[in-house]
Amino acid sequence: MMTVLKFLIRVYMRIMYKVRIVGAENLPDGEGAIIAPNHISNLDPLLVVAFCKKPMKIMAKAELFKFKITDAFFRAVGAFPINRGDADITAVKTCLRFLKKDELVLLFPHGTRIKPGEDISIKEGVVLMALKARKNIVPCYISGTYGFRKQITLHIGKPYDLSPHYDDKITPTGAKEIAGEIWEAMKALDKED
Repeated sequence: MMTVLKFLIRVYMRIMYKVRIVGAENLPDGEGAIIAPNHISNLDPLLVVAFCKKPMKIMAKAELFKFKITDAFFRAVGAFPINRGDADITAVKTCLRFLKKDELVLLFPHGTRIKPGEDISIKEGVVLMALKARKNIVPCYISGTYGFRKQITLHIGKPYDLSPHYDDKITPTGAKEIAGEIWEAMKALDKED
């Protein structure tokens, strides 16, 4: 089912947009990681999941699961809900469970959509989850426009190695500093070409 859905999404996106993927070889093989792109459109999760060959789970806003048809669709593509604005412990535990089973988890570390060019650092919670699971974060950057036949590019960077911090007692300030470094790594991907 997932293979068919991914194929259909790819066909649709190739018709609608000029899709380009850069750095697909940077996705970890056989180990869990958080896949962390910026978020410019509701189409971003479909772009990442459909064009990355490795399977991944998606942390998605709970509002997408309100109706039976959308709930069924998003669960079929590997999504699980998070209540934004709350400390959603269930979603965090679900994410950690997948990471500890060496699965890739796609989540948008800003927690919401941001406009292209906006310089807002990512949330520290992403760093804390990765450290708790003892996994790395793969910085990604989506650039371009979801306009008919416009270029949309997914840049996938090398995993940001968090292993030096696995045994540290990270303070909120320390987590914020690491989040800032990862955001800088994400933005740098857009400037590579």
